[in-house]
Amino acid sequence: MGNLLSANFYRLLRSRVFYAGLLGAVGVETYSLLSKCRGIRNWDSGLEEAFFFYPMLVVLAMPAFCGIFLGAEYADGTLRSKLAAGIPRWKVYTANLMLAAVVSLAFSAAAILPGLALGIPLVGGFHLSAQALAAYLVCSCAVGVAAASVSTMLAMLVPNRAVGLVVSILLALALLFVGQSLMAALLEPELVQESTQIVENGQVAYLTKYGAPMVPNPNYLQGVSRALCTFFLYFLPTSQCFTVAFTTLDFPWLLLTLAALFTALTTGAGLGLFVRKDVR
Repeated sequence: MGNLLSANFYRLLRSRVFYAGLLGAVGVETYSLLSKCRGIRNWDSGLEEAFFFYPMLVVLAMPAFCGIFLGAEYADGTLRSKLAAGIPRWKVYTANLMLAAVVSLAFSAAAILPGLALGIPLVGGFHLSAQALAAYLVCSCAVGVAAASVSTMLAMLVPNRAVGLVVSILLALALLFVGQSLMAALLEPELVQESTQIVENGQVAYLTKYGAPMVPNPNYLQGVSRALCTFFLYFLPTSQCFTVAFTTLDFPWLLLTLAALFTALTTGAGLGLFVRKDVR
């Protein structure tokens, strides 16, 4: 295992894809802070309003990185050589997973450090408590590790690097849309002001009068529907990242638990399928 990890990190330190990911993390964090710093100062908000957007980048960057970096083992014949040398498949898979997890943490660190260095002088500190800030930082790293787990699984199971890369990125984008929809559904208020539906030029609109009474919101999820949406919001990395980015993380312990469950399930499934896979 030590030799596999050494070889992986030797390749990593010479990988242009890895350094491009680090620069991307710095760029996204810098852009987020610069674009929101005026609003934060005007509304006397905290740094957290613009700080935690990097998990969304990590969720997209990890499929791309694993598809290119790990997929190269199929294209170059490296994977076949490792297996021919008698290295157990579980060691190969585990070494690649550990590399991907470290890369996800490196991408997060590449955003966190310049974010603090730039954000504190620009807008001041966080308005979160120390406990809440620690929870968001730990959860953001957990999101990255979960994304690394599923990205490793796809990269190790799809032998064609181009196909694996496209499938991984498209899946991540689709699941980001699902995560955004889950977030929007759960943020619906329980009560809304009474409104009147009007139709103008075929367009449906809702007119709310000033001082209208509050009525139950028909779009507010309840019961089993709300429980299921909450579960998947905290289970999928592509929806976990939204709860961190928009600082709506009500249950940090639930995210950490479900992120660990997601990582375990995708690792177990990926390893089980890879052990039985016919590698040519």
